Amino acid sequence: GTERFYAARKFFIYTFSGSIFLLLGLIFLIQQSKAQGIIDYFSFVSLAQLQLSSQDQLILAILLSLGFLIKMPIWPLHTWLPHAHTQAPTGGSVMLAAIMLKVGGYGMLRLVLPVAAQGLFLIAPYLQITSVLAIVYIGLVTLVQTDMKKMIAYSSVAHMGFVSLGLCMLLQAKHQQDDLTFKLIFDGLYIQMISHGFISSGLFFCVGMIYKRTHSRALFSYGGLSQFMPYMTASFIFFSLANSALPGTSGFVGEFLIILGTYTLRPELAMMAACSLVTNASYNLWLVKQLFYGPVRNEQGLIFDDCTFEEKIILGTIIVLIMFLGIYPSLLSKTLDLFSTKMFAELKLS
Repeated sequence: GTERFYAARKFFIYTFSGSIFLLLGLIFLIQQSKAQGIIDYFSFVSLAQLQLSSQDQLILAILLSLGFLIKMPIWPLHTWLPHAHTQAPTGGSVMLAAIMLKVGGYGMLRLVLPVAAQGLFLIAPYLQITSVLAIVYIGLVTLVQTDMKKMIAYSSVAHMGFVSLGLCMLLQAKHQQDDLTFKLIFDGLYIQMISHGFISSGLFFCVGMIYKRTHSRALFSYGGLSQFMPYMTASFIFFSLANSALPGTSGFVGEFLIILGTYTLRPELAMMAACSLVTNASYNLWLVKQLFYGPVRNEQGLIFDDCTFEEKIILGTIIVLIMFLGIYPSLLSKTLDLFSTKMFAELKLS
């Protein structure tokens, strides 16, 4: 994109800053490990056995969480993401949405929760506020975007807000010794991260294919594409509905489990998060309407070719994965239950 240097600098500054906090947290973790005679301080199993005071866990949770939450990203540390997505090529956007954003959530689940659960529990009330703001406020911000890629990028921030909210609710469920709710939210977290990777990748692929043909991301420069691109229209509508958490798609499963588990513990937060279902449907259907229906707005006289065979294979594969995970999530949840049971038993929370 034309502002790629600004986007690259902002991406570097945010990621580098988060990495500094993460490095400081790891150094602090290694020092504590050495003080307690733990030699294998690169082992997750060994680190989970550390006996840390509440103050040490609080320091550790803040340092590690800053590194991971910038990567997710959580509001208000999200401003690098729309610029990075907008200016990146299609492959870069897909890699960022499908894999890199999930590193933050996975790091929180794999490292911060087992090692510094008490410290994370102390800052959880603040994370709950930022998570709900990400879900509701960023959803409203998405509604007013006029750039296709920026709209999808902001929606990613809103959807990852469910992951950070679920992390807080995991601790709340452990604090109340609610094993069933813990498993419910744990399954929802992982399914949400995997599902969002598929759905956002599909949306960015579609936008990239349209941009490849027209070299424009401006939403109001399009219209009536369904007349020329029927396969693209069907694929984009499917991804948009999945992004709106339509039942039968993977987008519904993750968000529903997180909202259901949250309602058991904090009904007011669950009801606020559920409001996103309205905003999600609003901006996704608005995007579909502007792109594929209505009068044809094509001042350049471009010919919109439908998807090539290779593009159909890519989109079809993602659609099958989203439908399979949405219709048969128990295939994944059976495996996740083993991990959630183990984590519930090992979490040290007073």
